[in-house]
Amino acid sequence: MKFKGYVAALPALLLTGCAMLPGQPTDYDRFCNVSGIASHGETYHVSDSQDFWLTPNGRYLSQAEYSSPADTLQKLTGVVSGEDPDQVRKNAVRVRVFRVESENSHKGACLPVRYDDNGAQRKMDSLTNGRRMVVFSEDEGQSGQQIYNKSRGTGFSYRLL
Repeated sequence: MKFKGYVAALPALLLTGCAMLPGQPTDYDRFCNVSGIASHGETYHVSDSQDFWLTPNGRYLSQAEYSSPADTLQKLTGVVSGEDPDQVRKNAVRVRVFRVESENSHKGACLPVRYDDNGAQRKMDSLTNGRRMVVFSEDEGQSGQQIYNKSRGTGFSYRLL
């Protein structure tokens, strides 16, 4: 049976910590540990930004996750889901994610910008750490797949303060 080698290797990988379990925090989860979406008209400040790769299925991969070879668990998961992890990585696009924190409440948001979006360079140049802004809308939605497919507008709009 084709799965036999994968199943035998899983316990060894899990014991050594080399495999990532589904639901285990990713680099994106650790970076974007904020509580929600940006609210219209609220004042935020940029607390950090980081570049990620966004896959067609909406997963954000850090450079380390993107460049590491697909491990056994990912290959097994790909067999089950019908996705080839290497092909998914090949079709990924670059995004910069800005983590912003509200000045009025104890919440924050992560605002992704695709490198190939209109106005991406302007956003990346102007949204530096500590920069204050008012968010007018967040058109892209919360789904990584919507952002990947550009299916809901051109991103978020804001005014610098």
